[in-house]
Amino acid sequence: MSNLIGQQIDHFQLTTCLSQGGIVETYLGKSERLNTTVVVKVLSLQLTTEQRELFQHKAHTIAALTHRHLIRLSGFSVHGDRPYLLQEYFPSGSLRRVHPYGTRIRLEQVLSYVKQLADALHYLHSSRLAHGDIRPEKVLLSKEGTLVLNDTGIVDLVLALAPKSEYPPRKALAYLAPERFRGQLLPASDQYSLALMIYEWLSGQPPFQGSDSQIISGHQMLLPPTLRAKAPEIPPRVEQVIMTALAKEPAARFASVQAFAAALIHASASVGTEAKAFVGSFPVASSPHSIDNGRLPPVPFPSSAGSHVVSTPPSSTRPSQISRRAVITAICASGIALAAVIGGGMVVANSINPPSTPQPVKRSATSAGGKLLATFQGMGNISYLSWSSDGKMLATGGVAAHGTQVWEVSTGKRIAQSSYKLDDASADANASSECVWVGNTFLLATIDTTDQQNPVIRVIDVIHNNETYIYRWYAQQKQNGGASPVHLAWSPDGSMIASTNDAEGFRVWHAGTGQDISQFLGQDSDLGIAAFLDSDNKIAWAPDSKRVASWSGYGVIHIWDSSNGQLICRYTKHWDQHKKDQSLPEVDVHLSWSPDGMSIASYVPTNPYAHSVDGLLHIWDAHSGNELNILKSVPQDSVMVDMRWSTDSQLLACVMNDLSIYIVDVRTGKVVTRRRNVYIQGEIDEVAWHPHSHNIASVRRSATDPDGRDKGYIWDANTGKELVQLNSLAFASPAWSPDGKLLALSAFVAEGSSDIEVQVWQV
Repeated sequence: MSNLIGQQIDHFQLTTCLSQGGIVETYLGKSERLNTTVVVKVLSLQLTTEQRELFQHKAHTIAALTHRHLIRLSGFSVHGDRPYLLQEYFPSGSLRRVHPYGTRIRLEQVLSYVKQLADALHYLHSSRLAHGDIRPEKVLLSKEGTLVLNDTGIVDLVLALAPKSEYPPRKALAYLAPERFRGQLLPASDQYSLALMIYEWLSGQPPFQGSDSQIISGHQMLLPPTLRAKAPEIPPRVEQVIMTALAKEPAARFASVQAFAAALIHASASVGTEAKAFVGSFPVASSPHSIDNGRLPPVPFPSSAGSHVVSTPPSSTRPSQISRRAVITAICASGIALAAVIGGGMVVANSINPPSTPQPVKRSATSAGGKLLATFQGMGNISYLSWSSDGKMLATGGVAAHGTQVWEVSTGKRIAQSSYKLDDASADANASSECVWVGNTFLLATIDTTDQQNPVIRVIDVIHNNETYIYRWYAQQKQNGGASPVHLAWSPDGSMIASTNDAEGFRVWHAGTGQDISQFLGQDSDLGIAAFLDSDNKIAWAPDSKRVASWSGYGVIHIWDSSNGQLICRYTKHWDQHKKDQSLPEVDVHLSWSPDGMSIASYVPTNPYAHSVDGLLHIWDAHSGNELNILKSVPQDSVMVDMRWSTDSQLLACVMNDLSIYIVDVRTGKVVTRRRNVYIQGEIDEVAWHPHSHNIASVRRSATDPDGRDKGYIWDANTGKELVQLNSLAFASPAWSPDGKLLALSAFVAEGSSDIEVQVWQV
């Protein structure tokens, strides 16, 4: 290992060695000309020509990652024959410096950390990467006091270039998931590591300690010591959530790191209150992504150098007690595992090493039509389908449906039914209802104005068929001449509800306790206009549940901080056009957050009374309100009825009233492909992006079908090529299971029939 202090790399002179002794050497680099200090990571590798190309590809992928809680890669190249990376320098250091070994942290502070880290990991996992080295030393503090996850993509990069390298180092063993010792790196591996940090923060020490072999055997075979023995003030439900995330098998953990964070927040919500229990159970993840013959894989991940998929044995949903014989065997075997990790390198599973852009799903001709697995009938008209986070249950319902129902997909058994219907529990036609999965609990919030003088919002646990909370604030206001609620929306994490009425703007409150969190006034004093207008109040949560977008007939879009009601930014380009019209007619605003929460797509269609509105799709920064792109490639002579982001936030599907879908690259503004003859039915969502690729499920009238029936198709958004044709009549509300292997849809039972059934297809 060489010492590079004093050498010049890029514009920076290496002044201080921060760490040395492994494959990655870390230095401080200073540039007098740029007046900048950066962190320089030099890999102790001599690259071949082929490895140089691989390094460039991997580094480009890392550099493209942009998230406020992930460290940014500011540059990369090769110094001599050794690759290096440039990163931002955070002089405040890591959380290990703030919280040394043995330090216990209050639950409230832990939740603040978890929200930030889960947000970062969700973005990273959505980009088809896992971090692989989550521990307190890798969590940095910005000057503002927020968390920044260090070394993003480094594990994937190092193991791609040197599969047998000693990386991560030995000091990371205490935070590695059991499957890492079997050669797998999955998104669920990061969830396990995050849960280990939470365990340590609450108790003062990690669950498994001792020699390397003892730590490894603990991860693989032993249950963690009970957390409440070390921290008795921790609620039992909080411990249950953490222990679920620490399950030995990835399939027994939460379906995603976001689901884990949401469950932890909900389990902590009752601390210090007498509120009724809000969450009764928590999700169990579906199997880790793998390519299964005869099925549609989530993403066709290509093989990379030194990578292979290691099979995972079947698992139960809860870890069982381990025998002494098994422990002794594990301790003996852990030496082999340690050699595999430290001496032979950690193998990254294919399922976390895809290309930077999702690719179309490949299918064999023998499975071109998909396989119908289950049908659920007798439900009336269906306007929504919603999967549980573990993909085992499906909720159905709608305005004309027979209540809200929950089904077990594998058996077709109806688990629960509620008499409440979406938009049908209220006498007020403008009132609304919304639903959300929280773990394995399906919650329905509905505005009930049956008693016009006492309007309330009811939160209903559909599976257990009981009301978990009744929000009575509007009833109290009604006694003083206030207005009834007209619209509501769940936060994506299921912890909060935003509700509006015609007079008081909107307010955010805790869905489990009814505690008011923030209130948003109905006026924009800077512009001198109403931020909300009559019954056109509209609100949309950001994916991170930290921000709320609102808009009214004036066309101004406001972004608010959901925790305190403060205005973050506003987007006024639609208003700038609209105010040119003397009469200021109301306009209809369409808005959609990008899945990464960084951007917003908004659209105001032209109308005969708003002559100055351009009718174009605007893409803008959700943090600053700055315009990013105006998409002129989508025709203005057609009206957009819906728009849907791809899960990687790169493409936008624009559904037009000319029965076409335009796929637009939001970065370039260019139309990637156009699909014609799309079936559109009112407000029902007819387009669904695959969760792990650029494939879309939609309906199209087949020109080659002699009876001209509408059928379901799965097609590649990049090329427009049809990949799968479903032998189903015209359907609505397509919904992919979280793992992308199943597609649920509502369809007519038979040709000419008005009866609706829900179908679940394996594709």
